[in-house]
Amino acid sequence: MKAGSCISLILILCFRGAIALPDYQDKSKDTQVLKLIRMLPEVRSFLRIANKSEWPNVIIDNTPDAENGYKYRVKVGYSKNMFRSVLIFEVDAKTMKIYYEDWGAEYSPANITLKAWRRFRKDPRFDQFHTFKNNQIVALDKNGKVIK
Repeated sequence: MKAGSCISLILILCFRGAIALPDYQDKSKDTQVLKLIRMLPEVRSFLRIANKSEWPNVIIDNTPDAENGYKYRVKVGYSKNMFRSVLIFEVDAKTMKIYYEDWGAEYSPANITLKAWRRFRKDPRFDQFHTFKNNQIVALDKNGKVIK
């Protein structure tokens, strides 16, 4: 195999599936978190249908510390040239519970449970500026007033 081909193969493998983790980080826990997110049906679907030329990927954006509430922040998106997020999740480092980071909520970002996200994302109001009241989604106008 030519040297150029070997280098290309190494670069593709490095940028397609893995992320570089600092030496001090618990790599086994990081790997576990990435696997957990990659196993979500919504993420598997995205990775399957996404434009491969844009390098779909799952990366750890933040690792647990006191500043971020001991949660992992995991982004799903495209990594060609620069990373563009399509989905953002948080994973509690202790319980491994998954939350969706909702940027359309009144107090953005709002972390909602995976169960709530799956329920609300099918509602057209979820794509608008919104809030949650009594376990229901409520659409808001640009001034934060309830749309009736």
